[in-house]
Amino acid sequence: MKKTKCRQSEPIGLRIDPMLKQLLIQEANAQGVSPTSCARQILAEGLNYNVNLPAQASPKRHPKKAVSADLHRAVAFLACMQDARRELRAISWSLRQHQAPWSQKLAAILALKQVNMTLSRLQHSLIGTKE
Repeated sequence: MKKTKCRQSEPIGLRIDPMLKQLLIQEANAQGVSPTSCARQILAEGLNYNVNLPAQASPKRHPKKAVSADLHRAVAFLACMQDARRELRAISWSLRQHQAPWSQKLAAILALKQVNMTLSRLQHSLIGTKE
């Protein structure tokens, strides 16, 4: 039989003024708790409610580390290279489908395959995987 977890609290959504939100964030930072925990404490105190409140508020979670600009540029570059690789594959397929002198067709296909292999190596070196 599967046990169901009973909620100890119920969620509530509300809209607040940007200035009020900033005040709440400042107060939460001063207490070392999340804005949600701080709002819960303020609401409970304002209503003289102290049943089922934790003795100590949960500590504030640390925000995720920011991604560096270099990493953003590298990801954008990789995306461009992947697009180029897809486009080259489409050109190669198109050349195989259309009628052209065999020697021109073969030379173009071989050149495109070489470019495709180069882009593939570049992609693998950027993401650190083996070909």
